Amino acid sequence: MEINDFVAAAQDNDGQNAISNAASSVLGKDEFLKLLLTELKYQDAMDPVKDKEFISQMAQFSSLEQTTNLANSFAAFTNTQEKGSAIGMLGQGVLANDPITGDEISGIVTSVRLEKGDPILSILKDNGGVKEVPLSYVSDVSVLIDDGTGDEEAVA
Repeated sequence: MEINDFVAAAQDNDGQNAISNAASSVLGKDEFLKLLLTELKYQDAMDPVKDKEFISQMAQFSSLEQTTNLANSFAAFTNTQEKGSAIGMLGQGVLANDPITGDEISGIVTSVRLEKGDPILSILKDNGGVKEVPLSYVSDVSVLIDDGTGDEEAVA
């Protein structure tokens, strides 16, 4: 069965949703499986899908599923790394941009909280005020050391 025959058959019958979903967005594993099942449903009984074609389509489906799983795992790993980085900034000196005004803020990270999964740092500013800034607005981190005078000094 030619792909054009398949598309025509699918559009005329139950496969309409699968075709429109595939045309309107990136072909995901659910849409791919719907298209494959629709193709099998409407194949010519006198000329069924060849074994090689079917195996190829199943391999493509497997590859798509593995790629999707890898992307999801990588996103979760990145999110975990971001949270770990934020926690590692506790007690460190930072430079950040105020997300509202764009002004540069410098100070010490005193706490980290999560808002919708994104790390928000509380920065004790040099003037004594506290400002909350998303991690993505931090531009520089420095280690603070005690120089023996009671004042901590930032080391880049």
